[in-house]
Amino acid sequence: MITPRKEEVAAVVEVLESGEFEDSASMAKELVKVIATELQKRDGYGVAIGLKSDDLRLAHGMYWTILEAKRVVKEAEARGLVAFVAPLLGASNALRDEEEATFKRCVCGHPAALHGSAIKPKAYTTLGCGVYRNKIKCPCKSYEAAK
Repeated sequence: MITPRKEEVAAVVEVLESGEFEDSASMAKELVKVIATELQKRDGYGVAIGLKSDDLRLAHGMYWTILEAKRVVKEAEARGLVAFVAPLLGASNALRDEEEATFKRCVCGHPAALHGSAIKPKAYTTLGCGVYRNKIKCPCKSYEAAK
């Protein structure tokens, strides 16, 4: 379930009250475009699902709440699959202008962006490094900038 946000409602109201559409079909097309654009700005969650026999994980989502994503993980695991939740950034948050395009690396050699402390929401700050290789989690427990 998704709860409309103030700015999303305002964008829809602007289309509804614009008076520039000849028929309801053209207004509906514009509403779909506006709603899709607004929803792309939201952060959410994705779920990676794969077989236990290999390292390939396919991404599923966008899920708007962590509860929705966790429900999908439980369903996948009940079917004998491997799954985990990962935060997904909306289009406007993915690459901010004020941030560097390249991230500083941790002493473990992985980018800071893959460490729990860099992941939003803060509920993920205890994850440590999110990089997995050969099914072994990185031993790094928190981000420590390489010197």
